[in-house]
Amino acid sequence: QGSELGEFLPLRGRFTLDGRYHDQPGRRLFEDLQLRVGDSDLRGRILMRYDGGRPEVQARLASDRLRLDQLLAADSGQAGDGFDLDRPVEIGDLGLNALDIELRVASLDGVGRPVRDVLIAARSSGERLSLAPIRATVDASPLEASLTLPWGRRLTSLGHRGISITRLAREAELNLQADLAAEKLRFQTRLLERDFALELIGFE
Repeated sequence: QGSELGEFLPLRGRFTLDGRYHDQPGRRLFEDLQLRVGDSDLRGRILMRYDGGRPEVQARLASDRLRLDQLLAADSGQAGDGFDLDRPVEIGDLGLNALDIELRVASLDGVGRPVRDVLIAARSSGERLSLAPIRATVDASPLEASLTLPWGRRLTSLGHRGISITRLAREAELNLQADLAAEKLRFQTRLLERDFALELIGFE
């Protein structure tokens, strides 16, 4: 049932999928999910509810390794020096779903620095998506953050055919706490439509 799962996960290119799928009145359940895309793996449970109101997605997922440079590469499966922050990523109707998601990743690769022990909890409320907590270890240093993003019709209005990470970052509200040496982070401020935005553009 890869096509059904594609409503939630942006599956492209070659992948392998295993697990148990239950199509029941008002809900679809993926249990014992085992997904592999390139060098990335994902496992867990996804529940989709359709009770006549706003569709709801509940997920508890874990991964030993995620390669963002492969997953977000312009050509699926072809990793380069990193992913293009300005390349639009298709979101379809994902923003119209209510979300309750927890993701744990042992190793997050393809971002330029070693990132380990990642925890991301995401919950939507109306037109806002709250990612809190976001925890990770970057270069053996702990990092904790919270992030608020546009959601619902506010998100789809930004780009139903796709929205880049750079564009989404301009709409984000970020609270970051990190025990990192100043030289490890490089920030840039710039004027964006009469507002100032702080954009994380990379690690050095």
